[in-house]
Amino acid sequence: MSALGNLLRSVGRTIDKTGISIQGKLAYIERLVPNTTSITVKKASPATAQAAFIAPNSNIAGNTTVGDSASVWFNATVRGDRGPVTIGEGSSIGDRSTVSDSTIGSGVTVGPNVSINGAKVGDNVLIGANTLVGSGVKIGARSIVEPGSVLPEGTAVPAGQVFAGNPAVSVRAVTDTEVQAIQELTAAGIEKAQAYAFEADKSFGDLLDDEAEKLWQQNFASDHWRDAEYDRVESRQGNVYNRRAASQ
Repeated sequence: MSALGNLLRSVGRTIDKTGISIQGKLAYIERLVPNTTSITVKKASPATAQAAFIAPNSNIAGNTTVGDSASVWFNATVRGDRGPVTIGEGSSIGDRSTVSDSTIGSGVTVGPNVSINGAKVGDNVLIGANTLVGSGVKIGARSIVEPGSVLPEGTAVPAGQVFAGNPAVSVRAVTDTEVQAIQELTAAGIEKAQAYAFEADKSFGDLLDDEAEKLWQQNFASDHWRDAEYDRVESRQGNVYNRRAASQ
């Protein structure tokens, strides 16, 4: 059977090539679009096997390592083509964010639309949305960078400090409550990433099974049922009877 299948596929390819040669420039050739989520650059391939979730439309290139339970979200770009990028355990890179030539510690939450280039970020750090982190910036552990901040090249953020503004400066110390909140945010991010990964990994057959289950629940798993014999609609909800009452 396998030999027959190979023969039929070979015949099919031959027929397809013959048709293309006859049509010439008018021939339409359908090409398989390559996967651009993980891109090898200069023989360096991203290491993402331990990640909790890599969004299908994110781009990860070159010498990049995404740690255990870490996640890279939708439209984010991680570029290890200029220099290595490491994303630590449990960290998340938000939607539309860009990270290049940087080291991101563990338990770090990077908000959406953040740009990090050539920086080093410590553990348990929160970087708010729309933040720019320049080359040579060092952010100490348990720090918070407020949304919309700009950290110019070479800025040093001491551990346990809140930075804000353009250019960003220290505004106060991080509280114990905020440190705990960062840790809880990391845990929630890992849980969400695992849930997204479960759905994203489903096959076409799994999706069909899901639709069948939804249809079954709509038609049979309700406490109510519709009078299918007459299919009358007497109100906006239709001619609906309570199954429990009908059984009495």
